[in-house]
Amino acid sequence: MQLAAEWGAQGWIVLEAFHARDRQAPPAFNVPDGLEEAAGVLVVVDYAERWDTEDLLTLLADTAVGAGRGVRVRVLLLSRPSGVWWQNLSYRVDRDVGVPAERFELLPVESDPMVSREGLFTAARDSFARLLGVTEARGVQPPPGLLVRAEYQLILSVHMAALCAVLAARQGDQAPGEPAAVSAYLLKRERDHWVALRGRREEPLTVTADAMGQLVYTATLTGPLSYADAKRAVRRASVESTEMPGTLLKDHARCYPAWAHSGQASPAHLTVLEPLYPDRLGEDYLALLTPGHSVDFADDLWSDEAPARLLPLTDGTGAGADAIGPVWTRRALTTLVEAAGRWPHLARTQLYPLLLARPALALQAGSTTVTALAAHAHIDLDVLEAIDAVLPEERGEWAPAAAAVADRLLERRLDGASDAERARIRGSLANRLANVGQTQRALILAEESFKGYVSLEREDIPGGFFGQTPDGIPAYLPETAFAEGNYAVRLAQAGRLEDALVHANTTILWLMILTKQDREGFLPELAVAHYNYAGWLAEAGRHEEALRWSQDAIDELRELALRPGGVVHLPSLHDLNAAAARHAQLLAHLGRTDEALTLSRLSLAGLRDLVRLDRTRLLPELPALLRDHADLLEQTGRPLDALPYSAESVDSLKELANTDPGAYRPRLAEELARHALRLSELGRAAEALLVSEEGIIQRRELAAEDRATHLPPLIAAIKLHLLLLGEADASTPLFLRYSEQSIALHREMTQRERTADSVADLVRALIPHASRLMEAGRVDEALTFSLEAVSSAADLKGGPADTVDLPIAAGWHALWLEKAGRLTEMLTYSAEAIEIAYSRYQDDPDVNLPDLAARVSDHAARLADSGRQGEALEHCRLATGWFQELLDADPDAHREGYIRNTAVFAHVLIRGGRYAEAVVPLLFATNFVPELPEDRRYDIGPWIGDLIRTAHAGAPKAVARQYRQMTGQPIPPYLQGQPSR
Repeated sequence: MQLAAEWGAQGWIVLEAFHARDRQAPPAFNVPDGLEEAAGVLVVVDYAERWDTEDLLTLLADTAVGAGRGVRVRVLLLSRPSGVWWQNLSYRVDRDVGVPAERFELLPVESDPMVSREGLFTAARDSFARLLGVTEARGVQPPPGLLVRAEYQLILSVHMAALCAVLAARQGDQAPGEPAAVSAYLLKRERDHWVALRGRREEPLTVTADAMGQLVYTATLTGPLSYADAKRAVRRASVESTEMPGTLLKDHARCYPAWAHSGQASPAHLTVLEPLYPDRLGEDYLALLTPGHSVDFADDLWSDEAPARLLPLTDGTGAGADAIGPVWTRRALTTLVEAAGRWPHLARTQLYPLLLARPALALQAGSTTVTALAAHAHIDLDVLEAIDAVLPEERGEWAPAAAAVADRLLERRLDGASDAERARIRGSLANRLANVGQTQRALILAEESFKGYVSLEREDIPGGFFGQTPDGIPAYLPETAFAEGNYAVRLAQAGRLEDALVHANTTILWLMILTKQDREGFLPELAVAHYNYAGWLAEAGRHEEALRWSQDAIDELRELALRPGGVVHLPSLHDLNAAAARHAQLLAHLGRTDEALTLSRLSLAGLRDLVRLDRTRLLPELPALLRDHADLLEQTGRPLDALPYSAESVDSLKELANTDPGAYRPRLAEELARHALRLSELGRAAEALLVSEEGIIQRRELAAEDRATHLPPLIAAIKLHLLLLGEADASTPLFLRYSEQSIALHREMTQRERTADSVADLVRALIPHASRLMEAGRVDEALTFSLEAVSSAADLKGGPADTVDLPIAAGWHALWLEKAGRLTEMLTYSAEAIEIAYSRYQDDPDVNLPDLAARVSDHAARLADSGRQGEALEHCRLATGWFQELLDADPDAHREGYIRNTAVFAHVLIRGGRYAEAVVPLLFATNFVPELPEDRRYDIGPWIGDLIRTAHAGAPKAVARQYRQMTGQPIPPYLQGQPSR
């Protein structure tokens, strides 16, 4: 495979996945050498459509476990169909495994303007001619139908035609033109080969050409088998030969030896009955050997009912979903369905009669094959009716087939049906389509179903508008209520919540009428309607109303769960617990936390009991309920009580992740982060850090498997860990280690996306890292990271990500340059910080004025330190005006900024030698200091005192005189000492 070779050349290890049913599978899986050093692992699944959905999901989960070791893993599913099969599979992969799935459809060759059928034919013809040494074939023209026949959309068909053209030229024959004739020509050559081998003097074939043809037919259906199974298949097929089955198989193996897989020195398991390749040629052979076609190829009456001989159920009479046929049943049916889709006579004479007689065989073929069968252009609808009658619709893996079959039968079932029956048919199909994610079509059909019942005219129904049943219930009222309820569900699924509420309300009214007349019959439906209605009201923000309807659902489900005589109905008990848990959340939302806690506790106890009865099925529901209960306890001021429930939620998810990593590891990582926060809030910093580290490990493993999906959560996990490290007053080296990791991941994210948000997040990561480096005395490193932040932030200037919560990197860089004594550079970045702050101010003055005023004030101080007194005073005046405006608007919020700016003004005066004048703003600021919070008071107060001492040192007499003039007191001795700054 070219793709495998290309990936291998880039350092990837390429593996082929085999299903347990595949007789060609290697006996054991050997871990390839160099796995740890490889760029990644590519797992290729050929004929993926032939796998059960559940088996594919298991494979994906298994590869996720391997990826957890830090190796990148990609899984390539190769299949013929897409459509419904892919729609359902991708939905399940996303829902159950949590892995993103992308579809890449190989379009017909003519969709590529750089490729043409004629060009493909010419290239293939010349290659075959060179390989076979047929120089005269280079002038052979393409077949007449090459450009117009749909069959030639496939590259394989074009290549087959090219090979035929070369072979015909070598033999002097007329090259076939029709696609079917191309297959016939190649198959005739196969038969000539058998005849030649049988006529050899040395070691001739024992079997006749006819018998060999029958063996090839059998092998095409069964695929490779073990020797014992192959002998059984030959006997069932009744191959017409006097030779023993073993002799027949050995002769067949001489013509079609088993092929060895990559890395194997010999064929796997010594299988026999290797089929014809490519598959399309083998399928054509089945059709051409079967009577009923018009192609120039000799058929064989033996093939009539050969599929029926090969495909009995175990006892020959079974019709249930669990009836099991021979090991080749699934492969044979899949191949037969594919071939019959292109050859109507094969479908008409072999496949359809077989399935009509034994519809349960379709269950052995699998959901994907039944879905493909329903897509046959010439399908016998009676066959689909027979299959539909035995489909295990309740099993999730059969949902695509159930939807496809019912959809194909829709027109037939509607034709001639009564109005009521039409409504029922549409409603049933709506439910099946909804099960495979076809939300819009499901909504349309559900609406048609509901309106169909509503439109039943009074005169069309004896007994009045709805007629009457023997119980006195209007004849069509139950169906109408159910149809409107389903319509409400489909509306909600389509996001039309308000419309869903309208119809759900009407549904409840109908069901209340019905329940009064037949409580046992209709109470379950009324409980479901109340539950849905309450949920939708909550989604719409109408929590008070939702609570009332939720209580009705609980009361009804309690009645259903606790039957007379102490009998407990477990399914209803499960639904009751779910309703109670949601009711608790509604109570909490409305502030009724004590009631919420009581109900949540009861719901949790009930679910625990149910989990003990059916752990596999119900354990997945437990972690969320435990988490919600822990949240409720925190809301009621009982965080310590919440901790055991949070820990149990983590433990439950660990158990689930061990059995299904793909589905539960993301949830486990999320819950670990929650638990770490709870521990931190309780002051248990060391434990919080351990739990947070465990969450990071999970996120790393997930990101190694799927970088695009799990890189952002990994970044968030490390961000949380840095927050916890800060709260725990962790050492600077430890903080820097995680901070460096955070920066590296943010850089990767910006390279992947280069969005404004990703760049802004990088800036947010760089600033605290640089700050910690400055604290550690690693000035040059700090300035390097700080400068990167400035450069990154430049791309955001004036854009949507340039918001007030984004640190102004230039301002921080100026601060650290100032501390490093690099004053000339400092002013450049300080001015840039003002420019950025002013730009934000213009966008939103109210939000950004405080930051602008602070930037201008800081810059004034720096200008003064650089000897630029006039500019410094000008900036001070601007800042003072803005801070006065802010103080007047909100004194408590802006008092500190106002005091700081006043002190800066004094600093500027001092730097200009105006010492006595500086006393005025300093004493003015001193009056405001007592109004600050205590922690801020002891930061600003000493600074102002130091400025007074600085002024006094510059002009002792003038400052002392100014101080006495303003206070009436002599300047205290402690303000006459040497300044500390």
